[in-house]
Amino acid sequence: MRASLTSSAGRPVLDQKLLEGKQGEATAFPELFKRVTQKFGDHFEYVTVDAGMASAANARVVRGRASTT
Repeated sequence: MRASLTSSAGRPVLDQKLLEGKQGEATAFPELFKRVTQKFGDHFEYVTVDAGMASAANARVVRGRASTT
């Protein structure tokens, strides 16, 4: 799983997480999201994910970050 800056023409990868065994993207998202926002602060206006990461729990993670900035 990779976190990329998609607003950039080059789409650089900011961080990535290897998914082991049967670990799904949805359960791995909070850890990767936390690392990326800690490293790059408030440089994000939008967060997009594919369907494998879409869940109410992950939406709360993103909204929780937005409420602290």
